[in-house]
Amino acid sequence: MGNVMKKKILIVCAFFIALCWAIFFISLKKNKIHLAIIPHFMIDTIKVDEFYSLIHDKRYSTKNPDAIVLISPNHFYWQNWNISTTCKDWEIRYLAEKVDSKMLKNLPCEKDVFKIVWENTVISEHGLGEHFRWINKYFSWVVVYPMVASPKAMEYTSKQIAEIQKLHWNILVIASVDFTHYLPEDITYEHDQHSIQVLTSMTWTTQDFYNLDVDCPSCLFIMNELWKISGQTGQFRYRDSSSTIAWEDLWEENTSRVFMYYE
Repeated sequence: MGNVMKKKILIVCAFFIALCWAIFFISLKKNKIHLAIIPHFMIDTIKVDEFYSLIHDKRYSTKNPDAIVLISPNHFYWQNWNISTTCKDWEIRYLAEKVDSKMLKNLPCEKDVFKIVWENTVISEHGLGEHFRWINKYFSWVVVYPMVASPKAMEYTSKQIAEIQKLHWNILVIASVDFTHYLPEDITYEHDQHSIQVLTSMTWTTQDFYNLDVDCPSCLFIMNELWKISGQTGQFRYRDSSSTIAWEDLWEENTSRVFMYYE
């Protein structure tokens, strides 16, 4: 066999080995998506703190996530039917808290929510901002990709899910969702049990999500789609409400909360 042929064989072998190593390292860096449902109704902050601590200790005790995707209902501009993101990469503020944010590419930007005031980007959306305190406490210096969703915009979610999948290797996705509003505790509890059942079941339909008594069915729909992709199982942690915290039925002042994570 001539020297030229030997060199060709060596080059092909080296290329094949390099390709195998590249595939191996890409498989090691497989995109990891961790999911959590955490309310923005911050009554009894001890429960919120405990749950953030749980998520941190279970997943990120040695290394923070590369990014956090924070999905909130669009409380004040619900007529904006798209599921939107910030208009550019910048620091965003809510009251005394601030985080570094990045936009999700190829998604509509939300100029109504992310406003510039005296050269600062200030938001009024508490569904996002109420989490900044806890993100800064447990995941300091982690960039946040904010999203606001029209409550029942399930038909707009496929592009958002695809954009989340394109992000860094290790992502924490938080759905900032409050559950049943303004009903007596016995009915509230019933509605919440149904919502938990849908969120932990494999037999749900899109219509099931439209019927959930929560302030952002589309946020939970995105979580459920990501759950299917990641192959994780929803773990119900705990449920409470204004009434259970106050130890009396608050009727029309009642709002409930459900805390879940997926593994």
